[in-house]
Amino acid sequence: GGGAYVYDRNDNVYDKVGILTSPSSSGTFGNSVSVSADGYIVAVGDPPSSKSYIYERSDDLYGSYKKIGTLTNGGTQVCVSDDGETIITANASSSTVYDRSGSTFTSVGTLSGGSVGISCSPDGKIISTASASGYNVYNREGDVFYLNASGSLSNLDSFDMSTNTKVIYRGSSTEVVGSGITGNGLS
Repeated sequence: GGGAYVYDRNDNVYDKVGILTSPSSSGTFGNSVSVSADGYIVAVGDPPSSKSYIYERSDDLYGSYKKIGTLTNGGTQVCVSDDGETIITANASSSTVYDRSGSTFTSVGTLSGGSVGISCSPDGKIISTASASGYNVYNREGDVFYLNASGSLSNLDSFDMSTNTKVIYRGSSTEVVGSGITGNGLS
């Protein structure tokens, strides 16, 4: 069960170029997705299996996708850097950072949080994680991660944050915590 659909956008027209189907019987495959800037690397999370599946787009005429890896420490949230070389997965308590070289994935760090949301800067050197208790922002230097900032999400505690809040970090100095719930305390 479950799936992820990949589209290319040309002006305001979207063309479906891929359908990624679940390798398991989970109905939540596709619950979290992320893609590199060029669209060639796609990560798809499958929370019940605690796995994230990584796909690569071929350069053939049809631009098909093939599975190149399975990451086994998280599927609740996924994030791919713009170049597709850094992939972050999250489970209920932590996030794992992987470096990719071809179809080889190497775990280079485990960070606190991520069950609610994870994101990374375009170069994968700044990583944000969020859980129901708060958020963390890490700076990466090589394979070392430094906690740069952290905080509480206490003004968002009037609803189930596990399904309604996302952290997005795609700029050099901007952090966005978003919620689709009205009356959540954000002003």
